[in-house]
Amino acid sequence: MFLKNKLVSSYNDYKISYKTAKSILLIPIVLSLLLGLVIIIPSSRLFGLWLLEENKPVELLTFVLFLFGGIYGFKFSFKILKIKERLIFFFYFIFSFCLIFLALEEIAWGQWFFSFETPEYWQKINVQGETTLHNLKGIQGNSEIFRFIFGFGGICGIFFKRLPNFDDLRVPIFLTTWFIIIIVHSIFDYISDYIELKDGMNFALSKFSEFIELLISISAFLYLILNSRRISN
Repeated sequence: MFLKNKLVSSYNDYKISYKTAKSILLIPIVLSLLLGLVIIIPSSRLFGLWLLEENKPVELLTFVLFLFGGIYGFKFSFKILKIKERLIFFFYFIFSFCLIFLALEEIAWGQWFFSFETPEYWQKINVQGETTLHNLKGIQGNSEIFRFIFGFGGICGIFFKRLPNFDDLRVPIFLTTWFIIIIVHSIFDYISDYIELKDGMNFALSKFSEFIELLISISAFLYLILNSRRISN
């Protein structure tokens, strides 16, 4: 009842139904359980691991959602430029820019598609020999920190509703489950760097990182779409 009351008091702002709000809340849980089952069941394990490999469906879908989320965000930010404070515009503009940046990082800035060579000096400092920043020595293997920041920022954004100056930036409460899953995974991923976990857990955490990035791309896109509907309303 508490959850329903919270959703009811929130979803009308975004011009969506209670069923849609509830679906958004449950989607990351369902997806996580389904992917977990696919990997746990021996007959489907190879298929599940294939989905999570580089340049395969999960990562390509992440690229597409980051890219279109960024484009949508740019359009939205310029749409509200004349009716909202500059702080609001700059936040959505920078947020959208970051989504485009992440999209290009996902495909190694086009290297996967166009097969161009990585500059020699960049190969020496890039763990995977690609034209990416997140694989540079010192950053490679520590991306869980950035995932945690995204998830924690999303949780904090839910409380912006109580701050008049930040109300236009607030996060819909029905995105809470997305951020909780992202935060929990990033914490365990960070712990695994310093504490030896059970056999297979490190492998699972590593593989699920691609899925967590997909959740980030979807939740970021949803955040922009929902806030666009609310502000337009």
